[in-house]
Amino acid sequence: MNIVVKINEELLKNNSSTPDLTSMFLYFEHEGICFPSDDWIDNPAVVFGWWFYSLKQMLDGESGQGFSFMEGPFCLDATLSDGILELSSLKEKISWQVELKEFGLALIKGMNCASRIFHKMNMKEVSKEIESNMADLKFLLKE
Repeated sequence: MNIVVKINEELLKNNSSTPDLTSMFLYFEHEGICFPSDDWIDNPAVVFGWWFYSLKQMLDGESGQGFSFMEGPFCLDATLSDGILELSSLKEKISWQVELKEFGLALIKGMNCASRIFHKMNMKEVSKEIESNMADLKFLLKE
C-alpha cells in the first residue's frame, strides 16, 4: 500500500500569478492499481485530515467514514477487523485487504510528504496541522 503525494508542477507553472498551492497529485496505489487514478488531483491538507479522523474512529472501535476524496465522488469504504483493514469500492471494483500497520505507515509517509511540500511553500500553519495529526497517528499506532 502506498499513498502517493506529488506536487503538480503544471498547476504552479500555468497559474504563476495565482498558483493553486494546495492541489497536488494524491491517490492510493496498491497491487498495481491506482485509486482514483494516477493523475488524480486533490487537496491533501483537507483529505489527510479526513483520513486521519476516519482511521482514528476505527482504532477507537467506531465504524469510521471510509477514505473519501474531496474533488469527486470517490471513496474507499473501510472496515477494521483483527488488524486488517478492508478497503473497497463496488463502483470501481476494488477490494483490498491491508494490514493496519502497513496502511498507517503509508498514511504517515503521505502526510509527511505533504507537510514538507507545504512547509517549502511557506504554508507553515497547514504543515503544522498535518504534523500534529501525524504525531497523533504515530501514537495511536504505537510507532
